[in-house]
Amino acid sequence: DTCIGVDVIVGFPGEEEEDFLKTYEFINSLNISYLHVFTYSERPNTDALKINRVVPKEERSKRSKMLHILSDKKKRSFYEGFMGDRRPVLFESYKNEKLIGHSDNYIKVEVNGPKELINTIRSVKLIKNQGGSAQGIICKWALYNMIRLESISKAYPSGDLFSNVNIFLKRGMRAGLVGPNGAGKTTLLKIMLGEESPDSGNILK
Repeated sequence: DTCIGVDVIVGFPGEEEEDFLKTYEFINSLNISYLHVFTYSERPNTDALKINRVVPKEERSKRSKMLHILSDKKKRSFYEGFMGDRRPVLFESYKNEKLIGHSDNYIKVEVNGPKELINTIRSVKLIKNQGGSAQGIICKWALYNMIRLESISKAYPSGDLFSNVNIFLKRGMRAGLVGPNGAGKTTLLKIMLGEESPDSGNILK
């Protein structure tokens, strides 16, 4: 599941065409996810300036473009392996009416949702590979962080089912709902799953 990025410099003095092609083929053979491509540029007071075989800037640009295309292919292939999966996503920004964040394995994800979810983690189903990002939908239920029920109440015409229920569960915790028939165990579970709404109280996920 790990996303692996690789830094590579192209056009370093002395880099012949054959050297670059060997680099390209080697990177292509690796099971990596994307590249950070840096085009060599001269800097004062560096030893590289003493190397006479300078790669022309046009050639550096050409080689850089080839590696950027390879990086895009690697990233698309990596993303494709997770389409249909659910991943925890940390939402970091909001742009063009979409929440943007990264999954636990560094897939860039875009979803429709309120900007109030920035700086929160939600379970997201990845549904479409867009190359540079994955389109997703926020899942209704997942204990990636926690679930907190605050003062939850539910009543039917026959009377109160339960009132002022408070529950706090972190990921990995186990809990059981115990009580006689008609105590509201199934209804409470449906509320936790988002299948029913309480009459009052707050649900935080």
